[in-house]
Amino acid sequence: KTDDAIKLLEQTVSISKENYHLALYNYGTALLLNHQDQAKTVNIFLQLYSQEPDNNDIHYKLAVALLQNSEFRDALNHLKILTAKEPKNSLFLKEMAFIYEQLGEFKTGLETIKQAHQLSPDNINIQLNYSIALLRLGFFELAWPLYESRLIIEQKKYGDKTRLFSTPSWKGESLQQKTLLIHGEQGLGDNIQYLRFFPLIKSLGANIIFICPYEIALLIKNNPLIDQLISPKKPTIKFEIQPSQIPHDYQTPLMSTPFALSLKQQKTPPPCKNIQTLKNFKTRISIPTTPLLKVGLCW
Repeated sequence: KTDDAIKLLEQTVSISKENYHLALYNYGTALLLNHQDQAKTVNIFLQLYSQEPDNNDIHYKLAVALLQNSEFRDALNHLKILTAKEPKNSLFLKEMAFIYEQLGEFKTGLETIKQAHQLSPDNINIQLNYSIALLRLGFFELAWPLYESRLIIEQKKYGDKTRLFSTPSWKGESLQQKTLLIHGEQGLGDNIQYLRFFPLIKSLGANIIFICPYEIALLIKNNPLIDQLISPKKPTIKFEIQPSQIPHDYQTPLMSTPFALSLKQQKTPPPCKNIQTLKNFKTRISIPTTPLLKVGLCW
């Protein structure tokens, strides 16, 4: 239906005379919001901007269109002009910070998103971006509390997953003789990266139940740190058991564990070592026989 609506807006542009400018604006905005035909979107807002250079809304959408089209320097220049006009606009600063990161200017990006956060401390999206910028540069102690904002964004986007649990979230309480249910989140790589915190959790006396995707369970099914591993039997099927049916004292999303552990940079553990190779893995990907170092990359 979105594609049909965009086609109708495009037709409106072609037949509009008196309201051509408005029709073109609506068409460009629809393309922008749906990330479609970025080059065309840039041209539309360049045309609109040339007609109304003082219209900050059009100017901002031009900057975003350039950003979506990976024209980072041009987008940044336009955002700088907008920020000079509205220095307290946290949205402009947020977009600028993202561009700095895309350009590899991480320190400048951090300072910029910090400014945006100071202007709009309750903006959840800015909180998340600020936390990621802090994590990237190793400011873990400041980052972990802010990184919890991802859960609010996910709840608004996909529904409140915490409603499945009758037990409280683990916020660092004693785990001696307690059972902690950890539920994986986001991508497979995220799950693997955050397995590094399991030894610290286990050292606190916890029994660990881990709910994870099928593919992760294949890699860690013999991990001695996990007392109970729960996953679908196949990649495409849903869980056969609801978390509320599993006896436990506390529950936590996997990527909230460092926050509950109050980890600082110097205490971050190394990656998990208890990951096993899949059967016939070498045969399946035809690893060449060579004395050279073999490196596997996975997106």
